[in-house]
Amino acid sequence: LWALGNRAFRYDRLGDRWIEYSTEGPLGACETFVQTESGLMGGGQGIFQLRASHSNWLLYVDTLTTDLQEITSLITLGPSSWLAGTQAHGLWAVQNGPEGISILPIINYPDGHKVEAFPLARIHHLRFKANEGVWVSSPDGLGLAINRFFHVIPRLPHYPASAIREDDLGDVYAIFGDIFRIKPHKDRYQVTNIPFSLSGVPTGLAFTPGTMWVSTSTGMLYAMDKQGHMQRQWDFSERGGWIFYLHADQQQRVWACQAPENKPIVGVFYLDETGTHYFGPRHGLNERILVVYDDPDGRVFCGGIGRHSYLYRYLPEQDSFRNLSLPLPFPTDDNFEVHDFAFGSEGSIWLGTTHGLLHYQGDTIVRVGLGNFEAETEIRSVRALPDGSLWVATERHGILFLGPGLEVAHFTETSGLSDEAMGYRALLLDRRHHLWAGTFEGLSVTAQANPNPAKTPVPQLRHLVINDKPGRPGQSIPHRGRIALEVFSPTYPQSSIRYQYRLVGVQRDWQPLLASPAWSRDTLPGGTYTLQVRARQGSGFRWSDPLEYTFEVEEVWYLQKWAMLLIFLTGALLMGFFSWFNARHILTRNEDLQAQVAARTHELEAARVRAEAANKAKSAFLATMSHEIRTPMNGVIGMTDLLDATPLNAEQREYLEIIRSSGHNLIHIINDILDFSKMEAGKLRLDIRPYSLHEVILEVLATFSPLAAKKEITLMYWVDSQIPPHIKGDEDRIRQVLINLINNALKFTERGAITVEARWSPPQAGAERASIEMRVQDTGIGIPQDKQAGLFQAFTQVDATTSRKYGGTGLGLAICAQLVQLMDGQIAVESEEGVGSTFIVQLPCVPVPTPPCPVEILPLLNTYRVGVRAGLPHVARLLCLRLQSYGILAQPIAPEADIPTDIQLVMTVAPLPAATELAVPQILLGFVGIPAKLRAEGGPFAAFTSQPGDKKSLMAAIQRAMVQEAAPSGAEPAPVAEVPSERMR
Repeated sequence: LWALGNRAFRYDRLGDRWIEYSTEGPLGACETFVQTESGLMGGGQGIFQLRASHSNWLLYVDTLTTDLQEITSLITLGPSSWLAGTQAHGLWAVQNGPEGISILPIINYPDGHKVEAFPLARIHHLRFKANEGVWVSSPDGLGLAINRFFHVIPRLPHYPASAIREDDLGDVYAIFGDIFRIKPHKDRYQVTNIPFSLSGVPTGLAFTPGTMWVSTSTGMLYAMDKQGHMQRQWDFSERGGWIFYLHADQQQRVWACQAPENKPIVGVFYLDETGTHYFGPRHGLNERILVVYDDPDGRVFCGGIGRHSYLYRYLPEQDSFRNLSLPLPFPTDDNFEVHDFAFGSEGSIWLGTTHGLLHYQGDTIVRVGLGNFEAETEIRSVRALPDGSLWVATERHGILFLGPGLEVAHFTETSGLSDEAMGYRALLLDRRHHLWAGTFEGLSVTAQANPNPAKTPVPQLRHLVINDKPGRPGQSIPHRGRIALEVFSPTYPQSSIRYQYRLVGVQRDWQPLLASPAWSRDTLPGGTYTLQVRARQGSGFRWSDPLEYTFEVEEVWYLQKWAMLLIFLTGALLMGFFSWFNARHILTRNEDLQAQVAARTHELEAARVRAEAANKAKSAFLATMSHEIRTPMNGVIGMTDLLDATPLNAEQREYLEIIRSSGHNLIHIINDILDFSKMEAGKLRLDIRPYSLHEVILEVLATFSPLAAKKEITLMYWVDSQIPPHIKGDEDRIRQVLINLINNALKFTERGAITVEARWSPPQAGAERASIEMRVQDTGIGIPQDKQAGLFQAFTQVDATTSRKYGGTGLGLAICAQLVQLMDGQIAVESEEGVGSTFIVQLPCVPVPTPPCPVEILPLLNTYRVGVRAGLPHVARLLCLRLQSYGILAQPIAPEADIPTDIQLVMTVAPLPAATELAVPQILLGFVGIPAKLRAEGGPFAAFTSQPGDKKSLMAAIQRAMVQEAAPSGAEPAPVAEVPSERMR
C-alpha cells in the first residue's frame, strides 16, 4: 500500500506503520499513480515511472519526456497500455512499445467518417469496467469512453480493398491502390507502403514460403520478395484482362482468376514449379471462375458464374474439375455469381453470392435468412469460425455476424468500420484470431481476439401500472382490466437500445422492433400469462436473454373458484333430484316396455312357427308338383322318341323336334326347382364316392359338343397332370355345376371359344387338404361390374332383357353357389363387359390311392415337334399344355407367322381366317361339318376331329396325319374324315 504526494510512503503491515521513502529524482506533486509490472507509474505535472528499493527505502523517479501536464487520473488498460486524464487537455493513451513510451490523444470517432475532439476536456477521475468501457468523471458531466468493436487502420488511402492476405510471420498485406504491410504490435499497428515498379495497378495477392505473388490490372503476374524486389514475372495479357484474384494452396500452387478483355474467358489456371496449367471446357469448367480455396484436407474448390456452373471441385487424379452445382432453391438467371465461400463443419460449404448466403451440404442447398435484412442481399465475403459461427460482408450493409443458432448481429460504421460498402473477398481471420475487414474506404480490424458480439444485458422492470394505478409484482389483474409496464436495459447509451416483446402462448413470434420500452394490454381472458421482453443494444451487440414477467388475469366472477364451487354444488343437487325423478320414471316405463316386449315376443314366435310351417308346406308342394309334372313329361319325351322312329315328313319332324326341345327345357326347369327346394329345406345330401374328374369333364363337354358345333364355338379343356386319377366327392353334383356353368357360357357366347381348366393347388400354410381350381372361361357378352355382386342370388339375372333374349329362370348360378358351398368350396366370377367371363370354382380334394397307369403314346411320337395355330392365344396355350401332358413336344404358332423349320406336324383350331397349304401335315380341330366344307374347297388338312379334348380322338387324328405323310408320292390322298369320339363312362 503506497501513499504518494509531495513525499512517498509505504505501509508496513507487520509493523503497522508508514515508512517514508527517499526519492532519487524530482517527485513533484503526484496526483495519481497505478501499479505496473516493473513498479509504479505516477502522474502530476508530468508522467514518471517509480522503482522502489526496499533495502534502503529509496524510490527512483524517472520522468518521461512529454509535453503532457496536469495529469489528474491514471488507469491500466493492459500490460503496456494506460489511459491518462488531464486537468484541461482531455484523455490520452499511454503505450509502452518497442520504441519506448508513446503518448497519443484519445479522439472521438462517432462513425467511420467522422473525427472529433474528446468532448470532456477537464477530467477528475477515470474508472475502467470490463465489457462497458472507461467511465470519465468531469466538471462538465459524466462520460463513457467505449472501445469500439473494430479499429480503423490509420494512414491508409480511401480506396476499395482489392485483397487482404497474411504472410507466414503474421504480417497483414492489403491492396488499396498500392500494397501496404500492416505489422501488428500489441494494440498498435505499423503501416508501411511497399514500393514497387509494376505494370498496372496491383489487384491480387498470395504468399508462398519466401515469395509474395502480385497480379495487376494489365494481366501481369509477379513473384517478388516481401520488400518488393522482383524475382520473376509472367505476361497473361494475351489471354485476357486484369488478374483480380490469387490463391496459394497447400501444395504451393498459385491459382489465378482473370477477367476477360476482348474475348470471353472460361476456366482458371495455376502456376507451380513445372509451369502454367490452364483449365477450360475440356477439363469440366463451363464458365469463368471467380474464387479458389482449398479445404483443411487439401481439396481444391472453385466458385464461378451461372446457375448451373457455380461450384466445382478439382480432381488431381484426372487433372480435371467436377461440377458440384445443384439446382438453386429460387428463380434466377445466368448472372448468378459466387463471390466468396468458406468451409463449414461436416463437409458443408457457405456460399456468398449475388443472391444471398447459401448453405451447401451433400445433395441439398438452402438460402439462409439474414435477420432483418432480405435473404437475397448480395454477399461479398464469408469467413467461418470453428464454433460454427459466420462473419458475412454485405454489398452495402456492413458486416453481419451469424451465431451458431444463426442469430444475427449487425456491424456498421458506428461499430468502427471504415465504410459499410464491403470489398470482394476482403475478410481475413489472422493467426492472432483478429478479424480484418476491407471496405471501399479503408481497412478495419477487431479490437479483441476471437471476436464475438456481446449480449445486451437482460432488461429489468422499471414501472408496473394496473388499471392506471401503480402496481406491484405478483399483483393480479382484474377481469377485463389493463396492465402496462416499462422496462430498461442497464447499459449505455439508452437511445440505441431496441426491444421486442412476446406473450407466451398468445404470440408465437417476437413482435417487431420497438424503440419504446413500454408495453400494455387489456381485455385479456382470465388465466396465467408470461410476458417475455428482450433487448438489443445498437450496432455490434446480440439480443439479450429474455426477461420473463408472469402475471394472472382474474376470471369473471362466475368463473372464480368460490363461484364455480357453489355452482357445482347447486348443479349436483339439481342433478341428483332430476336423476332420482328420472330413475322413477324410467323404472315405470321399463315395466311397461317389458310387458309389451313379452306380448310382442309371443306374437313373433307364433308368426315364426306359422312361417316355418308355410315354408315346409311350400317346399313339399314344390317337390310334389315337380315330381308329378316330371312323370308325365318323361312320358311325353319318351313318346316323342318312339314317334321319331316312325316315318314322318319334314314338317312333322320339325314339329316333333319342337316338342322334344320344349320337354327337355321343362324337365331342366323342374329339376332346378326341385333341387332348389331341397336346398332350402336342408334335405339335399351329398353322395361321396371315388370318381374321375377327367372323365366328368369329358362327359360334360361331349354333351355340349353338338350345340357348340352348331354355333361354331370351339370347346377346349385342360386337366393338370398333378390331379390324381381318382378323388373323393359327389360326382353328380360336380357334373351339375359344370353343366350349369358351360350351359351359361354357350348361352351367352356367339363366337370364339369356351375353355375348361382344372388345376391342382397343393395345401397352403395352415391347411390340411389340397384343392382343385376349375375355371370355365368364355368369350361372350360379359357381365357389368355393378351386376356381379348379386349374380349368385336366386331368380336373379343381369337385367330383364337377358331373360327375354336368352331364357332361363335365374336359378342355375344360385344352385351352383349352394352346391359349391355344400361341398366346402368357393365360387367367384371375373368378367369384363364385351370381352367375356370366367367362373372360378375351388373345391377341396381328397385323393384316392390307385396304382399308377402308364400313359400310352403313339410310337415315335416323342420325336415329333407339333405346332398349334389358333385364333385365340389362350386356346393354343391350353392345347399345347394337353399335348405336353401326353409327352408330345408342342409350341403355339401365331396364325400369320411362318411355320418354323423344325415343326413336323401342325394342328389348326377352327375357325381361322383362311386355310393355307403347308409343307407339313395339318390336323383340323373344330366342330362337326367343317370337313365337307373344306374338302369341297380343296382344303389342305390330313385329318380332322371335333373332340380335341378326347385323348383317343386326338391320337387317332395324329396317327391319320402321320400315315398320310408316309403315303407314296403320287398316291391318292385318303379322304379327310372326322375321327369318332368314344364317350368315356
